[in-house]
Amino acid sequence: LNSTSNRSFNPLYVDAANNNFRLTHRSPSRKSGAAGVDQGALAYVSDQTVGLQGEFWENASLSGANNALGDLLVAPGVTLTLQPGASVSFAANDSMGGAQSAAKGELVVYGTLSAVGVSGQGIALTSAGSGTSAWGGIVVRPGGAVTIANATLDEMQYGIQASQGSTGTTAVTVSNSTISGSLVGFRQFADASGGTLTTTLTGVTVTAATGMSVTAGTLSATDSAFYGGTSYGLYQTAGTVQLTRVVLAKGRYGLYLQGASGTTTGTQCTIAYNT
Repeated sequence: LNSTSNRSFNPLYVDAANNNFRLTHRSPSRKSGAAGVDQGALAYVSDQTVGLQGEFWENASLSGANNALGDLLVAPGVTLTLQPGASVSFAANDSMGGAQSAAKGELVVYGTLSAVGVSGQGIALTSAGSGTSAWGGIVVRPGGAVTIANATLDEMQYGIQASQGSTGTTAVTVSNSTISGSLVGFRQFADASGGTLTTTLTGVTVTAATGMSVTAGTLSATDSAFYGGTSYGLYQTAGTVQLTRVVLAKGRYGLYLQGASGTTTGTQCTIAYNT
């Protein structure tokens, strides 16, 4: 059994209870088999997925208020756009049962996510649950690209998490936005070496147990504030971090650098009121 193309998600059949195992339009099993064919015996024809869940295989746009039943995935080469004023609230559990947590909804980006609000019409990402880990957060896979502006995000377990791959570029850009009530604000790490990983933050305010966790790639933050709660404003073991006019305050450690492989540069920064 070759498991290379296996995926652990709800396949979103038409009606499994009544033995209809044909794939619906946002099934993660579409285009996921060998040579890009649909997995399983009954390929997708035209049946629509019920509710907001599963994988976007074509460019899509969300506006107004939206309730996600579980994980939302953006396939490679696909763009999901959140229009100004749009909100997405993830259920307290995960109908898809996959990604990093089988119990929490996540927004997983292999392609492109554009969530750009405007004054008076911001973007909101949250959960119907409560607590600092009510939903998983945004997971940017190698090669993914995320642009967020004028947005509020809260109650995330992983925050905005980006990973470096063996090739290509993973890019996250966030401006004029707030992350609150979360376990982590931003986290970046390497799945493999060889690719590029960059995060650019401007005018961002984060209240989380850990504001930034960097173990690979490059992160730059300008005119931003990180209130570290019980852990760190910045935790770094590798990669490159550049901070300009940044506040790291009210955490256990404002700045925690471990090992000798990381580089941190700070200009006009404030590190204060850490325990």
